[in-house]
Amino acid sequence: MFLSKQVLEDEMEHDPFKGMFDDPVIPEFGQALQNLDNSGDLPLEVFSPKTIEQEESMVCTEQVTDKQSKRMNSRMRSRKARQRKKKYLKELELRVKYLEKENIRLQNLVNLKKLEEAKDMSLDSRAFTCDFEQQVREVWSNIIDLDTLDKRDENPPISEMYDDSFMKILEKHKVFIDSVTRMLVNNIHCNATPLYWKDLSEKKYTTDYSIIKKLNSLTKYQTPEFMETHKLQEIDLFVASLNPNKTQFNFLKNIYFKKESEIKTKCLQAIKKVLDAKSLIQESYVENHLLIGLLAKSGIFTDDQIINSKMKETILRKDRNYQDIWRVKSVPYTVRYKLSRDKTIGRAVRKYLPKEDYNKDIEFSRFYVDVA
Repeated sequence: MFLSKQVLEDEMEHDPFKGMFDDPVIPEFGQALQNLDNSGDLPLEVFSPKTIEQEESMVCTEQVTDKQSKRMNSRMRSRKARQRKKKYLKELELRVKYLEKENIRLQNLVNLKKLEEAKDMSLDSRAFTCDFEQQVREVWSNIIDLDTLDKRDENPPISEMYDDSFMKILEKHKVFIDSVTRMLVNNIHCNATPLYWKDLSEKKYTTDYSIIKKLNSLTKYQTPEFMETHKLQEIDLFVASLNPNKTQFNFLKNIYFKKESEIKTKCLQAIKKVLDAKSLIQESYVENHLLIGLLAKSGIFTDDQIINSKMKETILRKDRNYQDIWRVKSVPYTVRYKLSRDKTIGRAVRKYLPKEDYNKDIEFSRFYVDVA
């Protein structure tokens, strides 16, 4: 079927869409107008489904392009978000490393301070006695002339000045005893006591090997939650840090920790005795303080009697070595530790150590009270 060219042109004169055939969107129609044959007829194939499909295809292409643009924008936003997260995690890691180094530095300072205190403590006995002697001399200087040991004129009665003056001496002694006790507790173990010892008990170590392997594979950010979920402790972190195989894990579990638990028990027994001794010392020096107060404040003896007695010479003496009074003596002695016969580690000693390490001789100084 063909349409007359004249009819078509007349229709276009009154068509509000005149000129649309020159639009490049439908180039086939414009081309068809230009290529009219001599008959002046326009073939209907210009309106064929093929042309419509091409137009629809171009519209779809625009829609696809819009979707791709949105997808690209979404990808760009995701990439930027990942980059920000990566930068944030990097900053956190750097901060963690800094804080870990700072923690180590502060721990080293604390350990250095403890070492200095330990060094000072080695001389502290004499330092204390010097300080103590000075305090005693200051108290008695209000009563007597320290050069002539004669009673001062118009000095206050001993009963009036006893509580205030002698309490100062008592306070110094309390500080010294507390320092000695802390020193013994902090150094009861010759090596640095591992932090995980607080988790050691007489019960067998029960954490499963699979849990330790999993713990060892986690990042530092995953570890806290994992430990809380499985109720793990410092001792488990120690085991994981060794990255043991199954044989090594069984050695720690069945031999090493069991022996450490026995050693910890002995240390606790020693600490309890130290604390019991401190309590006895406190009771004794308080009772002695009150007893001297009874002598000084009761009026049973006059001040002149007290001042001129041997008590004055005893209190003011510079030699404070009282081992003879307590009859304390010390002798060197050697202890042989038969490691190969130990019930807990004996088998491991015989299996892994050379024979010359089966026994160890350690020299000590033995202190005892001579009651003879």
